[in-house]
Formats: sequence, C-alpha cells, structure tokens
Amino acid sequence: LNNCLPHFKEIEKFHLGLDNDSNGRKLRDELADRFGKDKCDYIEWKDKKDANDVLKQYGIQGVIDCCTHPIKFPLEGAFTISDFSYEISDLYQNGLERGVGLGLHDFPLRFVKGYITVVTGISGHGKSEAVDEMCLRLTMRHKWMGAFYSPENKPTQLHYSKMASRLIGKAWDGPNRITKEEDKLVRDYLEKKIWFIKPEKDFSLSSVLKSIRDLQVRFGLDYFVIDAWNKLEHKENDTHYIGRALDEIALFCETHNLHCFLVAHPIKPEVDKKTGLVGVPKLYNISGSNNFNNKADNGISIYLDRDKGTATWHILKVKFKHWGWIAAPEYKYEPNSGRYYKEAFPDFTNWITGKVNEIAKNPYELPLETGVVTKSSIND
Repeated sequence: LNNCLPHFKEIEKFHLGLDNDSNGRKLRDELADRFGKDKCDYIEWKDKKDANDVLKQYGIQGVIDCCTHPIKFPLEGAFTISDFSYEISDLYQNGLERGVGLGLHDFPLRFVKGYITVVTGISGHGKSEAVDEMCLRLTMRHKWMGAFYSPENKPTQLHYSKMASRLIGKAWDGPNRITKEEDKLVRDYLEKKIWFIKPEKDFSLSSVLKSIRDLQVRFGLDYFVIDAWNKLEHKENDTHYIGRALDEIALFCETHNLHCFLVAHPIKPEVDKKTGLVGVPKLYNISGSNNFNNKADNGISIYLDRDKGTATWHILKVKFKHWGWIAAPEYKYEPNSGRYYKEAFPDFTNWITGKVNEIAKNPYELPLETGVVTKSSIND
C-alpha cells in the first residue's frame, strides 16, 4: 500500500469487501484505519466467506445485493444492538481479544490496540528503559511498529544506541562492543519499524498526535510512546485539563486502533520514617491529577532496589481480567545490553538473528560498565 498511497488521496469513498474470516477482518480494519473510517464502509458476504461463495450459492444477484448494501463503521453517537451485530458475532465466534504478550517471564499483562498504558516510577528507576524493553519485544515478537516522542532519551542517536544494545545483546561501546556489521543489522531491522517524532510546529499534544496519525496513514503503526507527559507543551496543567487531554489520547487510540505508552512522573515520593525506604509510586501519585489513575486502562510503576540490583514492575491496574492481573514481577538488569531478565543468567542472544553472541560463552568474564561479572554477583 505504501508505494501507491498518493493515488488514493482524491478518493472520497472506499468500499472494503474482504474475506469474512479472521485475516480478512484484520485486513479490513487495517485498511479502514489507514484510509479513515469516516471514508470507508464494508461489504458483508451474507453467511459466506467471500464473494465467490456468495456467487456460487446465490448467483450474481446475491453479489449485487451485498455490494449495494454496504455497512458503515460505527464512529460516534448512539447505537442499537443491531449496529454491533457483526462485532458481537465475531466476539462470540473468535473469543475475547486477549492481546499480545512480551515473552518476559512472569509478566502477566497483555497489550491490546486501542488503549492506554500509563508508566510511572521514581526518577532514575528505569521508566524509559522498561518502556523500550516492552516496545522492542512487541516489535520482535508480534511485528508491532511504533513511534516514539521521547525527549527523555535525547539525542535520538543515544536512544538508537540503547535500542541497538538491547536488540544485539552487547554494549554499544567498550570491550566486546557492537560491531559495524551488527550496527548495520540493527539499522536495517528498525528502518520502517520504529520512528522518532519531532514535530516542526510545536510540542503540543495535538501536534504530536498529528505526526503519529500521519505516520500511521503512511506506514501503519501499532503503538506510540509519549515519554514523558511533562515534555509536552501544556497551556494548562490543572486536573480538568489533564482529564480532557487524556480523553483526547483515549479517543485517538480507539479511533485509529493504536496502543499508547504514556510515561508520567510522580510527585515527590514518600519516605518511610522507620526504614528510610522510598515507597512505590501509585498512579494517583502522578504529578498533576488523579486522572492518570482514573483514565488509564493499564498502569505500571517501575521500582528499582539498588541494594538487590533488581527492578520490580508493579502492575497496578488492568482494565479487563482477560488481559492479565495485578502483580509485581521482579527482574534483574544486564547493564551491557540493557535487558531485563528473570532467569539465572542474562540472555546474550542476538534477538534479530537468534544466534548466541560469542561473548556469552563465558559470561563470568564479560566486562560490564560497572565492573566485572563474577559468579557470586550473578547468583546474587
């Protein structure tokens, strides 16, 4: 579609007549997202899979009848049950949309397009690192493509270097660094899969969402990242404004079938007077408004235990029980690759090729940015 998209710009109406099966419905929805549901309707092939089955069963008049009574996509307003008859039948036949997982041990949450996941955590505890891990895993495992508005990771080349390390399983610089060949492998892999947003006009929410929508129309995105909320330009910042802005993001995600990862900083964390430990921020601790808790579909808080050298991903909110459940999986962090892991040893596999890196043959001798890994420190 990408290389002929300009030919569709002047077309005012699209009739989508795809197969009546799971793949056909997915393609129908993808095309409607790209062209705009306000410009599309779809053809239902009676009780058959496609036009050819209708032709064989009902003759050419049956095909004509289907094509002359296309169905509009529901956009807004009030509807009756019959307006959702197709969707209800699809839900009954194919089951609930359970989303896609990360393939990360003990992480129970699955992600569904059309919703918002809010990620918070104390400054320096790895919110951006965790979001990068989640997004790259979605790209690797499920071919999800995404866009990052991430001033927290500026400059962009630094953000790229962290992604490259995570994909290859090696440090960007220092001993056993990523090779030129591996760098090219990452560049080729991420091209037309990951985009970085830098609006020319301003850094308002509307400008960022417009850039994301333009990318989706052109290339077909699945998710986008705003990292972080305070890096957008806000004319207001009271709780009512934040509520309206989150509603705007929610409607944008639903209308265009995208998942949003929204990073937001908490207020100054509370410290336990007895232990001196900082508490885990909740969604209602996010600076500015309780609406970050009320409007989020999913909520995650990243908490780093520097003494143990582990990061706990507290899943604080899950909108639907078939997506997952409240949990607090704890992960170790491998500083060369930036990967999180649960197993006894880090994963030194090149995620793109599936091959184990040479440096992983003796992981106890692997140089780290903070020292040398020893058998005892890995066990710890």
